[in-house]
Amino acid sequence: DGALSLSRCVKSKGIKVAVCTNNSSYTAISILRELNLLDLIDVIVTRDDVERLKPYPDPLLLVCSKLKISPNEALFIGDSLVDLLAAKAAGTKFILISRSPIPQTMEANKDFVFEKVSSLDEVKKFVGC
Repeated sequence: DGALSLSRCVKSKGIKVAVCTNNSSYTAISILRELNLLDLIDVIVTRDDVERLKPYPDPLLLVCSKLKISPNEALFIGDSLVDLLAAKAAGTKFILISRSPIPQTMEANKDFVFEKVSSLDEVKKFVGC
């Protein structure tokens, strides 16, 4: 929920949008098309594009390379410990979407500063939407 609205707002500000998933290209593109998001995405990186999946930083670093930005310029939004670990390893900013308390495994990474929100709508404030 909120992905289309957030993506439109971000794009209207001239910010590039990428999808980085451990799913296959076929699955990612099918879902993005079904949600009317495909035309708003500048870069898609999936399990088909890298040898090492998240939590390794490789997928995020590939996204940054394709967007021609440094990892510290990127904001990665994710919903799992795997996403947090990938962001930490890549050196990107990170927003965790979770409606539940942060699990101990994530607390163990408190040396990595990140934001926690309960919905994509809450992400809008971080990008000026």
